[in-house]
Order: sequence, then C-alpha cells, then structure tokens
Amino acid sequence: MIAWALLRAQQQWQDSAYGTASDAITSALLKFTVVTFAGRQVMLPGAKGFYFNDHLNLNPSYFIFPAWQAFAA
Repeated sequence: MIAWALLRAQQQWQDSAYGTASDAITSALLKFTVVTFAGRQVMLPGAKGFYFNDHLNLNPSYFIFPAWQAFAA
C-alpha cells in the first residue's frame, strides 16, 4: 500500500523522489514475498508465516489488485 501511494504521489506531483522510494519498496516486496510453488510464481501476503514446505496460506482479500495494475503500467 505504501509503495502504491508513493507511485501515485510521483504521478500527482511529478517528483521522482516518490518514484525512487516506491521502486525500493517494490523491489523488497519482490525479493522477499515472491516464491515459486507448484511450478508457479506466487506473491505471498507477507515475508513470513505464509509459506510452508507442502502448502501456502493465502487470503485473496490481502491483495490490492488496482495497485498491481498501476505497477504493471
């Protein structure tokens, strides 16, 4: 949510510092929350407590799909 807010701030106020901060947070999210499970890449809701050897605990309500769309644009 913070990375998305910073991305929107960059767009709103044309200030690259917000984009730089957003990119740093996004990179950390990708590094610590994206895992490969059953041959697919999955983004976990958090870095700990969701990935187990034989299963994942996911709750789709944690995901903010408009934010994902904004980062993909």
